[in-house]
Amino acid sequence: MQPESYTEIVASILLLIAVLFSISSFWSKIRPVSLRLFAILLVAVMAIFSNHMTTYFAAIFIIATAVTELEFLQNLAAIISKNKHYFDYKREFMTKDEVEKKTADSVQTEETATEDDQASIHDKDIPPEGMRKTPLSRLNLFRNTESKALRWIKVKKDLNIQQFVRFRNDNNSVELDGFVDGGKNSEDQIIEVKVIQNASRWMPRNEVHAYQAVETYYKYTEITKRKAKLILILVFMNEEVKKNYKAPLSRLSRSRISYEYHCLTIAELDKELNAQQGD
Repeated sequence: MQPESYTEIVASILLLIAVLFSISSFWSKIRPVSLRLFAILLVAVMAIFSNHMTTYFAAIFIIATAVTELEFLQNLAAIISKNKHYFDYKREFMTKDEVEKKTADSVQTEETATEDDQASIHDKDIPPEGMRKTPLSRLNLFRNTESKALRWIKVKKDLNIQQFVRFRNDNNSVELDGFVDGGKNSEDQIIEVKVIQNASRWMPRNEVHAYQAVETYYKYTEITKRKAKLILILVFMNEEVKKNYKAPLSRLSRSRISYEYHCLTIAELDKELNAQQGD
């Protein structure tokens, strides 16, 4: 079978080079570079063979992600799509390290409260801000519980959830556990997960979780100027903590925002997830 045009000859040559790069990826020292070049050439070959303006345009963006800054491409896409609100704020996914720090801060917040409302951490246990160390087992427990809660609400309400998203503008930023884009015609949904390891007899201490969630809501609406609904998920370590957690969550009702909340123990959450998988 002979190539029918010059473009097909070029595409065939590029395909051959791509195959060579894929073979060279077996050598670990050059694997990252080889795989990247293989992917770039493969996209270029498919675009040339398709011989269509849309695939040319898509190929330019796909290849550009490998050779330039993502923010530049986002700005370019916003200009082309005429998204007038894009430059008012930015939406980005948090890095793995940022998610780890967010979870560690949540653990630290919970561990500073005791049943008699006194701090339980001594000065020697508190490193400088941003350098706090959390026992790995506790950190993993909180991280896994947050992940389970997001999976549970995703299936329960059939939501397309983006996890660990940051919204920012020139003056402020807010980090969300979960986010559902409502598009042009519906309100967005903000999902906040709070893992609670002990309950307090002092009511305002219990309400701090709702307060934090409401503050997150207000930050989001201030930055984006969009309508939103808050979904707060409270996950308790055990049934005793859930029983003693007598906060009426009046902070939510006083805020006059659109919201819903769910209260589960870790055991109940696992049971719900197993039931969903059974369905």
